Amino acid sequence: MVPVNQGAPAFSFITNETDDGAVFLTFWLSFKYGYSLGSMSTPVSWSADWTEHTSFQQRIVNRDESPWTFSMSIDDGSNVYTSNSLTLAGVSGDEITPNVTEGILSFDFSTLELETIDLANISSVSLNISGILPVNNYDRVAEYEVAFEVGDLNPVPLPASLLLFSSALALLILRKNNNKTV
Repeated sequence: MVPVNQGAPAFSFITNETDDGAVFLTFWLSFKYGYSLGSMSTPVSWSADWTEHTSFQQRIVNRDESPWTFSMSIDDGSNVYTSNSLTLAGVSGDEITPNVTEGILSFDFSTLELETIDLANISSVSLNISGILPVNNYDRVAEYEVAFEVGDLNPVPLPASLLLFSSALALLILRKNNNKTV
Protein backbone atom coordinates (compact mmCIF):
# COMPACT_ATOMS: atom_id res chain seq x y z
CA MET A 1 0.00 0.00 0.00
CA VAL A 2 1.17 3.50 -0.80
CA PRO A 3 0.15 6.01 1.87
CA VAL A 4 -1.31 9.30 0.72
CA ASN A 5 -1.66 12.16 3.16
CA GLN A 6 -4.02 14.92 2.03
CA GLY A 7 -6.29 15.92 4.89
CA ALA A 8 -6.47 12.39 6.30
CA PRO A 9 -4.14 9.39 6.12
CA ALA A 10 -5.25 7.16 3.27
CA PHE A 11 -4.01 4.11 1.43
CA SER A 12 -4.33 3.10 -2.19
CA PHE A 13 -3.39 -0.16 -3.86
CA ILE A 14 -3.97 -1.91 -7.20
CA THR A 15 -6.67 -4.59 -6.92
CA ASN A 16 -6.89 -5.64 -10.58
CA GLU A 17 -5.26 -4.91 -13.94
CA THR A 18 -6.86 -6.01 -17.24
CA ASP A 19 -5.21 -7.04 -20.51
CA ASP A 20 -6.36 -3.81 -22.20
CA GLY A 21 -4.52 -1.64 -19.67
CA ALA A 22 -7.32 -0.76 -17.22
CA VAL A 23 -6.08 -0.52 -13.65
CA PHE A 24 -8.45 -0.92 -10.70
CA LEU A 25 -7.44 0.80 -7.48
CA THR A 26 -8.87 0.51 -4.00
CA PHE A 27 -8.72 3.71 -1.98
CA TRP A 28 -9.12 3.42 1.79
CA LEU A 29 -9.48 6.38 4.15
CA SER A 30 -8.37 6.11 7.77
CA PHE A 31 -10.59 5.74 10.80
CA LYS A 32 -11.40 9.40 11.19
CA TYR A 33 -14.83 10.92 11.72
CA GLY A 34 -16.05 13.97 9.81
CA TYR A 35 -14.87 15.45 6.53
CA SER A 36 -11.94 13.61 4.95
CA LEU A 37 -10.11 14.22 1.69
CA GLY A 38 -7.63 11.96 -0.02
CA SER A 39 -6.04 12.10 -3.45
CA MET A 40 -4.09 9.95 -5.84
CA SER A 41 -1.62 11.53 -8.20
CA THR A 42 0.64 10.67 -11.09
CA PRO A 43 4.17 9.57 -10.07
CA VAL A 44 6.64 12.29 -9.05
CA SER A 45 8.80 11.77 -12.17
CA TRP A 46 5.78 11.97 -14.54
CA SER A 47 5.30 14.93 -16.90
CA ALA A 48 3.36 15.65 -20.07
CA ASP A 49 3.16 18.10 -22.95
CA TRP A 50 -0.51 18.76 -23.76
CA THR A 51 0.00 21.68 -26.16
CA GLU A 52 -1.70 19.69 -28.93
CA HIS A 53 -4.85 19.17 -26.85
CA THR A 54 -7.81 21.35 -25.95
CA SER A 55 -9.25 19.31 -23.08
CA PHE A 56 -8.71 16.74 -20.37
CA GLN A 57 -11.61 14.62 -19.12
CA GLN A 58 -12.04 11.94 -16.49
CA ARG A 59 -15.09 9.69 -16.53
CA ILE A 60 -15.87 8.38 -13.06
CA VAL A 61 -18.22 5.56 -12.10
CA ASN A 62 -19.01 5.24 -8.39
CA ARG A 63 -19.26 1.48 -7.82
CA ASP A 64 -19.69 1.86 -4.06
CA GLU A 65 -23.01 1.76 -2.20
CA SER A 66 -22.22 5.12 -0.61
CA PRO A 67 -22.01 8.60 -2.14
CA TRP A 68 -18.54 10.12 -2.67
CA THR A 69 -17.38 13.49 -4.00
CA PHE A 70 -14.72 13.65 -6.72
CA SER A 71 -12.64 16.43 -8.27
CA MET A 72 -9.41 16.55 -10.23
CA SER A 73 -6.38 18.81 -10.21
CA ILE A 74 -3.74 19.65 -12.80
CA ASP A 75 -0.37 21.09 -11.77
CA ASP A 76 1.74 22.91 -14.38
CA GLY A 77 4.67 23.52 -12.03
CA SER A 78 3.53 27.07 -11.22
CA ASN A 79 -0.15 26.71 -10.36
CA VAL A 80 -2.61 23.99 -9.42
CA TYR A 81 -5.97 24.09 -11.20
CA THR A 82 -8.86 22.18 -9.60
CA SER A 83 -12.09 21.20 -11.34
CA ASN A 84 -15.58 21.59 -9.95
CA SER A 85 -16.65 18.87 -7.53
CA LEU A 86 -18.87 16.02 -8.63
CA THR A 87 -20.88 14.11 -6.02
CA LEU A 88 -21.94 10.69 -7.23
CA ALA A 89 -24.64 8.68 -5.46
CA GLY A 90 -24.06 5.11 -4.39
CA VAL A 91 -25.05 2.21 -6.63
CA SER A 92 -27.86 -0.21 -5.96
CA GLY A 93 -26.71 -3.65 -7.07
CA ASP A 94 -24.62 -3.18 -10.21
CA GLU A 95 -26.90 -0.55 -11.77
CA ILE A 96 -24.89 2.39 -13.17
CA THR A 97 -26.98 5.52 -13.84
CA PRO A 98 -25.58 8.40 -15.95
CA ASN A 99 -25.36 11.70 -14.02
CA VAL A 100 -26.24 9.88 -10.77
CA THR A 101 -23.60 7.19 -10.18
CA GLU A 102 -21.50 8.13 -13.23
CA GLY A 103 -20.16 11.53 -14.27
CA ILE A 104 -17.42 13.40 -16.12
CA LEU A 105 -14.93 15.89 -14.74
CA SER A 106 -13.32 18.01 -17.44
CA PHE A 107 -10.99 20.87 -18.17
CA ASP A 108 -11.53 22.88 -21.35
CA PHE A 109 -8.18 24.60 -21.92
CA SER A 110 -9.73 27.24 -24.21
CA THR A 111 -11.85 28.83 -21.44
CA LEU A 112 -10.71 32.13 -19.97
CA GLU A 113 -9.88 30.81 -16.50
CA LEU A 114 -7.71 28.01 -17.94
CA GLU A 115 -5.88 29.97 -20.66
CA THR A 116 -2.92 30.49 -18.33
CA ILE A 117 -2.13 26.76 -17.90
CA ASP A 118 1.36 25.96 -19.16
CA LEU A 119 0.27 22.96 -21.26
CA ALA A 120 3.86 22.19 -22.28
CA ASN A 121 4.84 21.50 -18.66
CA ILE A 122 2.09 19.48 -16.98
CA SER A 123 3.81 18.03 -13.91
CA SER A 124 0.97 16.10 -12.27
CA VAL A 125 -2.68 15.12 -12.44
CA SER A 126 -4.56 14.19 -9.27
CA LEU A 127 -7.93 12.62 -8.53
CA ASN A 128 -9.40 13.88 -5.26
CA ILE A 129 -11.95 11.87 -3.27
CA SER A 130 -13.84 13.18 -0.26
CA GLY A 131 -16.71 12.35 2.04
CA ILE A 132 -18.06 12.78 5.53
CA LEU A 133 -16.80 9.69 7.39
CA PRO A 134 -18.06 7.24 8.13
CA VAL A 135 -20.36 7.25 5.09
CA ASN A 136 -23.70 5.50 5.79
CA ASN A 137 -22.51 4.89 9.40
CA TYR A 138 -19.84 2.31 8.48
CA ASP A 139 -18.31 2.75 5.03
CA ARG A 140 -14.74 4.04 4.69
CA VAL A 141 -13.84 2.49 1.34
CA ALA A 142 -14.52 4.26 -1.96
CA GLU A 143 -15.00 1.90 -4.90
CA TYR A 144 -14.91 3.65 -8.26
CA GLU A 145 -13.77 3.35 -11.86
CA VAL A 146 -11.88 6.10 -13.69
CA ALA A 147 -11.17 6.50 -17.40
CA PHE A 148 -9.45 9.55 -18.85
CA GLU A 149 -9.07 11.22 -22.23
CA VAL A 150 -6.84 14.01 -23.44
CA GLY A 151 -8.02 15.41 -26.72
CA ASP A 152 -10.08 17.86 -28.67
CA LEU A 153 -13.56 18.72 -27.45
CA ASN A 154 -14.69 19.26 -31.06
CA PRO A 155 -12.88 16.66 -33.16
CA VAL A 156 -13.10 16.85 -36.96
CA PRO A 157 -15.34 14.06 -38.30
CA LEU A 158 -13.53 11.06 -39.70
CA PRO A 159 -13.77 10.57 -43.49
CA ALA A 160 -16.17 7.62 -43.12
CA SER A 161 -18.52 9.64 -40.88
CA LEU A 162 -18.29 12.62 -43.20
CA LEU A 163 -19.20 10.40 -46.16
CA LEU A 164 -22.16 8.91 -44.27
CA PHE A 165 -23.36 12.37 -43.20
CA SER A 166 -22.97 13.74 -46.77
CA SER A 167 -24.92 10.84 -48.30
CA ALA A 168 -27.73 11.25 -45.76
CA LEU A 169 -27.88 14.96 -46.53
CA ALA A 170 -27.90 14.28 -50.30
CA LEU A 171 -30.75 11.75 -49.93
CA LEU A 172 -32.73 14.26 -47.88
CA ILE A 173 -32.30 16.94 -50.58
CA LEU A 174 -33.22 14.47 -53.36
CA ARG A 175 -36.34 13.39 -51.51
CA LYS A 176 -37.33 17.00 -50.86
CA ASN A 177 -36.88 17.81 -54.58
CA ASN A 178 -38.92 14.73 -55.59
CA ASN A 179 -41.76 15.79 -53.28
CA LYS A 180 -41.85 19.25 -54.92
CA THR A 181 -42.17 17.80 -58.45
CA VAL A 182 -45.06 15.46 -57.59
